[in-house]
Amino acid sequence: MEKEYDIIIIGTGTAGRTLAGRAESSGMKFAIIDSREYGGTCPIRGCDPKKVLAGASEATDLNNRLKGKGAGTEEPLKIDWPSLIRFKRTFTEAYSREAEKMFADMGIDMYHGRARFKNENTVIVGNSPGFQCGHGGKRRRAGS
Repeated sequence: MEKEYDIIIIGTGTAGRTLAGRAESSGMKFAIIDSREYGGTCPIRGCDPKKVLAGASEATDLNNRLKGKGAGTEEPLKIDWPSLIRFKRTFTEAYSREAEKMFADMGIDMYHGRARFKNENTVIVGNSPGFQCGHGGKRRRAGS
């Protein structure tokens, strides 16, 4: 199935979401492609979950190093990793579904698969025939 788009966004992380939001009101036809879960690395398996895990580790370490120095708990703190991972999943597991719903609500055609360029105007997703982008190869800015 071959389709034509004004814009093809590869990746659903922060940059992809930002571009999709700007392109939504442009009147252009566009699609978004991701080979992994929708939402990008940072909120699902990168920055955000890392901050939770590292924060718990740092707080535990600091408490244990302050014992006998006027602060810290009498008994050393230990991390309950299964509970911490369950907590992390409360905000990471639903993110991909929420991102897909957001794109669907915006009317964006969504594709799951690895994107590659066939030529300067064609993107292929997985084993698809390809998606054409642009108007005869002429570049346009969103909103112009």
